[in-house]
Amino acid sequence: MSVPGAPGPDGIEEITRLIRDVGTRAESARRYRALAARVADPAFDRALELGTTLRQALRQGAPDPEALAAAAMELRALLAACERAVDELRAGPEYVRAAEAYAAAEHAEVARLACELFTDVAAFPDAHTLFRPIPIAGPRGGPHFVPPPECAARIAAVAQAGLRAATPPPAMGADDVLGAVVLADEHDVGESPITLAIDAGRLPLPVCRIAPAGDVLLYAASVRPPFRVQTADVVADEWWSVRPDAYRRYLGELAEALDALGLGIETER
Repeated sequence: MSVPGAPGPDGIEEITRLIRDVGTRAESARRYRALAARVADPAFDRALELGTTLRQALRQGAPDPEALAAAAMELRALLAACERAVDELRAGPEYVRAAEAYAAAEHAEVARLACELFTDVAAFPDAHTLFRPIPIAGPRGGPHFVPPPECAARIAAVAQAGLRAATPPPAMGADDVLGAVVLADEHDVGESPITLAIDAGRLPLPVCRIAPAGDVLLYAASVRPPFRVQTADVVADEWWSVRPDAYRRYLGELAEALDALGLGIETER
């Protein structure tokens, strides 16, 4: 006799997918301050608990069909609750006002509302120098690093077009409507030895961050800040660590390429 609502032969795969989907939706809800503790955390924890129960049942043999049906039903309810909570928040007056301000480039208003809407986002008035790394890793199967002229062209493109909001948006502090340009308050040499150094005091909009020491966020579709090109004196990449002359040659060629584009370069000490 079949159990009404019980999963079919692929019921375990369906529950596995539902657990994954609930986790994804819970993470999306967690980005919002009003939903993190009330909706996201309970849904995520319950999905993990149901996953643990399922694994234990599988180790003991075939899971009970009624238990599988009940778990699937609860997971669908958790999924719907996360989606409904996010939809309701984004239909609320505070979020709607933030979206309007974002579209109108009212940067101060967006930053103020972002601190209320997004989990752990806070104003960062003490920001000094901010950094945006320039990726230089070469493509798979190609040179280890992009050629210096190509790196210089990437930097020149930023100088001309500015920095754009991260796509997809960061997991915390922004979403697909209220986007943010993501920076850091330290130069992560491990990510790239070449970075853009930006004076926060010269930015035309407020600076926020994921408190207390996470990503730095500028709420705008794009920002065109003045910057300096900085390079690390000591590199973390193993390839260059054993070839210091190659790194110095790369920087020399990069400096020449930047100079030809009217841009300078400086080395951190």
